Amino acid sequence: MKKINKLKKINKLNKEILDHVISATIFTILLIGLAIVITFKYIESNIQKVYVDKGFTIQINPKISKTLGVLSDLEGLNEKHNTINITNNNNEDKEYQILLTPLNENAEDIRIALDKNIIRSASNFEKKENSYILIDSVLPASMTNLHTITMWQDKKVDNKKINVDFQLEVKILD
Repeated sequence: MKKINKLKKINKLNKEILDHVISATIFTILLIGLAIVITFKYIESNIQKVYVDKGFTIQINPKISKTLGVLSDLEGLNEKHNTINITNNNNEDKEYQILLTPLNENAEDIRIALDKNIIRSASNFEKKENSYILIDSVLPASMTNLHTITMWQDKKVDNKKINVDFQLEVKILD
């Protein structure tokens, strides 16, 4: 009888240990899955994409998704910016454009600083096929241009902070 009670206790203890091991395994798998999802979201939003198009090497993060603060121009210049690096690997000068396409918001009250020195409202940029032409420039052969784009919401407009989604694109013109 003592042996049977002892075996029951051992079986009960083994079952409890097994339950704890299973729970810990499930928790670990969920934690690893969550870490993977967070890592991929971080990489998607922060890693620059590098590609070659018509002899140009372009390094860009094509998505801008953020909450824009209501700021003065001076405050806005201190906001985090997107960087675009463009290299002309051709043997001749080539023209390119940097396009900003709003995906979900009216961009009229958004202020944009290009290369920390040109500041204007988005509505003051030329608009073609739903995209704002931020830069239209010629890049000499074997040269590189580095551009920065900073955005914030105009302090003069009586709005709350807004979430925006934009697509950045470098278009090489023939």
